[in-house]
Amino acid sequence: MTGRTHRDPVHTGTDTHAITRAGFPGRMNAWLLPWIFLIACGDPEPRADAAVELTSAWSHCALLLGDWQDHSTDKKYQFHENWTAVNDSLFAGKGCALSGADTVFVEELKLFRRGDQAVYAARITSQNTGQWVEFISRTACADSIVFENPAHDFPRTIAYVPTTDGGWNVSLNGAENGVRRDERLSFVRTPAPTP
Repeated sequence: MTGRTHRDPVHTGTDTHAITRAGFPGRMNAWLLPWIFLIACGDPEPRADAAVELTSAWSHCALLLGDWQDHSTDKKYQFHENWTAVNDSLFAGKGCALSGADTVFVEELKLFRRGDQAVYAARITSQNTGQWVEFISRTACADSIVFENPAHDFPRTIAYVPTTDGGWNVSLNGAENGVRRDERLSFVRTPAPTP
């Protein structure tokens, strides 16, 4: 005999008496320890959900691919947009406004993934010192794709809403010189113009 009694703490396997002495009441330890472990380790699912949401949002953004022409009531200008897929996480675009045969402006566009966000970026070389202006996706689902940049003047919000005939109603909202400004476009799929 080694001189130990049944009261000496010998830790072989799970010693419920040692756990009880550590401050957990009797049988509660078998129920409580798994919950403590789950809470302490956290749940990895939110990151998986974010990836699923981005994949879903990105699939809605992919509906923008193609050539689009505005058919709204404003006959003074014709607006055009063209989107092509560069790879599975970058779309390149071009937008322009024509007045008759004259080009009013041309903008470079891109739509890309950054982390768990879809980002819409636009650049007109004569504005914003030629820098890209980014808009973060706030909504991208079957009934709308909305991008926002609250720090920008116009637009602050760009919203694409699909129409029943396969086109897009596009709204641009913001302020210019302190005055609220709203523009509405009605895009239908069409061959791209040559500016």
